[in-house]
Amino acid sequence: MGFDKVKVEVDSMIVIKKLQSPENDRSLIVVIINEIKEKTRRLRSIKFRYILLGANEATHAVASWGERMLSSEKKEDLLQDLQRTQRLKQLGEEN
Repeated sequence: MGFDKVKVEVDSMIVIKKLQSPENDRSLIVVIINEIKEKTRRLRSIKFRYILLGANEATHAVASWGERMLSSEKKEDLLQDLQRTQRLKQLGEEN
């Protein structure tokens, strides 16, 4: 989507520690941890924050409701608006 700064809220402190560790992970979720690390390398900034499971469920419920309310055309418009905003921000930072 073109973002270079991301904040991720996670309800598992173990996952946060694995993602922040520079060491190679040897757990059962190693493939997922390594894929996330690889995809986040190109970001300028990524922050992981622990949240309680209940807060995560509430956020997910609101996001799911919003997704159901938007048509696919409106979703595409929203994505384009976000990308334009990101490009404008980048141009402002370059000048």
